[in-house]
Amino acid sequence: VAAFFGARLVDRLEIFRAPYMIGGDGAPAAESLALARLADAPTFARRAIDELGSDIHEIFDSVV
Repeated sequence: VAAFFGARLVDRLEIFRAPYMIGGDGAPAAESLALARLADAPTFARRAIDELGSDIHEIFDSVV
């Protein structure tokens, strides 16, 4: 996943969140991008947010 972010190949993120904390046993969404500066981080703008019962669905589009 980090390689796609680093190569700027991610146009959209869709994130689903549930009200559960799974701690360190959960899989990370992306490995370290090894950024030298915060300004080098991929940037996204939230376009939509929906509540699905107790879950949250967010859509983010890339900001160029």
